Amino acid sequence: MQTTKLKILDAAVAFLKEQASYEQITLSKIAYAADIGKSTVYEHFASKEALIEETFMHLLRQYEETVFQPLGTNVFKEAFNIQIRRLLTIMKDAKNITNAIFNHPQEAMPAVNSMCMQTSMKAFQERVNERFKDIFLLGINEGIVHIKDERPYRRHVLAAIVSGLLYQYVNQEMDITENALVDLIETQCLLIINAP
Repeated sequence: MQTTKLKILDAAVAFLKEQASYEQITLSKIAYAADIGKSTVYEHFASKEALIEETFMHLLRQYEETVFQPLGTNVFKEAFNIQIRRLLTIMKDAKNITNAIFNHPQEAMPAVNSMCMQTSMKAFQERVNERFKDIFLLGINEGIVHIKDERPYRRHVLAAIVSGLLYQYVNQEMDITENALVDLIETQCLLIINAP
C-alpha cells in the first residue's frame, strides 16, 4: 500500500510533468490531485519549496533506477544503444520539467538550485559519465574506440553532443527517427573520442 507521503510525491511529480511551472504549483492543487486534505500535505512538507525539492529528489531516484539498470551486454554498440535510449526515455518523461530548467532555470524551478539538488544532480551526472566510460572501454576492447591521449575537454564535448541532440529530438526540433538519432549520437561520439 502506498504511503501518504509517496502519494503526495507522485501527485506532485505528475503535476510537474504536466505543468512544470513553479508559479502554478500550490499545495492545495497537490492535495487535490493526491485526494487528501491540504493539512495532510503540511504534515509531511513545511512549505511548497520543501515539497518541490523532495519531489525532484523522488523523480531523480526513479530516473536513476531506469538509467543505471545493468546493461545486460558486453558489446559496445548494444551497450551504447541501450544507454542512449534510457536517457532518451527519461528526457521524454520529463520534457516539461527539462524545458523549464533549460529555459528558465532561476524562476521556474528554485528547488533545482538547492544545494541538495545540485549535489544529487552532480552525482547523477558522474554516474552517467562512469557508465559511458565503461561502455567506451568495451569499445576499446573491441577495437572500435582508439583513444590516443586523454584530453580533458572530450568528456564535456561528448556530454554536450549527447544531451544536445537528445534535447532537440525530444522537442521535435529534428526530423529524424529514434533509431537514426541513436546512430547519429554514436557516430558523432566516436568521431570525437577517436579524433587524433
